[in-house]
Amino acid sequence: MIRKCVTRACRLSRGELYVVLFGLSLLITGCQDPPIHELQVARQAVENARREGALVFAPDLYSLAESELTIAEEEFHEQSRKVFWARDYSMATRLMMLAQTDAREALSLAQEEKQKTSMSDQDPPPLLSHHSDHEEFRLTNGDDPFRNHRRRGGPSVP
Repeated sequence: MIRKCVTRACRLSRGELYVVLFGLSLLITGCQDPPIHELQVARQAVENARREGALVFAPDLYSLAESELTIAEEEFHEQSRKVFWARDYSMATRLMMLAQTDAREALSLAQEEKQKTSMSDQDPPPLLSHHSDHEEFRLTNGDDPFRNHRRRGGPSVP
């Protein structure tokens, strides 16, 4: 069987051989597998970011990831409708990777912001005074509110 194919290939003219090789190269390069796994991973990353509050804590980055995923899905479906040797999923794959990266970054920012918020809810706010606890209270304008009280023989204030 193989010998017959080789014998026939040797009988082809140079032009016919180029046509056959071109056709084979189209079949080989055009038969890419659709990036279904990458699409699922990107969808999951965007969903995880949304669930963790990225829409609230990192809205710009989350919106970017979501729009990249939407465009990637559109490109994926557009390529899927083409004849198999004309399909090129490279743009869809790049967009899926960008969406995944941005969604993970939004997730990270959301988790950091949630952590900061929960920490500030647990601890009481710090005192705004720059005085130490052992320092006496003094008025800045030099007024002594007990000045008249001391003159009348009241208790003395240090």
